Amino acid sequence: NPINAAIRPLVSILPPDPAAETRDLLPTFEALMALTNLASLDEDDTRSIIIRMAWSHVEEQLLSSNNLVAKAAVELVCNLMQAPEGIALYADGSPQSRTRLHIL
Repeated sequence: NPINAAIRPLVSILPPDPAAETRDLLPTFEALMALTNLASLDEDDTRSIIIRMAWSHVEEQLLSSNNLVAKAAVELVCNLMQAPEGIALYADGSPQSRTRLHIL
């Protein structure tokens, strides 16, 4: 599926480059927005793949000091909530899910 093939390269942009002295957040923002658009499609498989491959990075960006990056991460999370795996991240009753909900 060509849509799902786009996910891995986008996810690879999310973490900071350890070799860089400063971080350009524009690629991070753009990758989050692209993943948000993919997650808005009527494809549960796509949302599941994004959750599986990108969740730790997305969760980190929710706490970004850059408001646009944090907002893009929240928009992506909202679209991921259409998948059962997305709902489980926030509603499984675990302490971690309560913390996630509090952060949102």
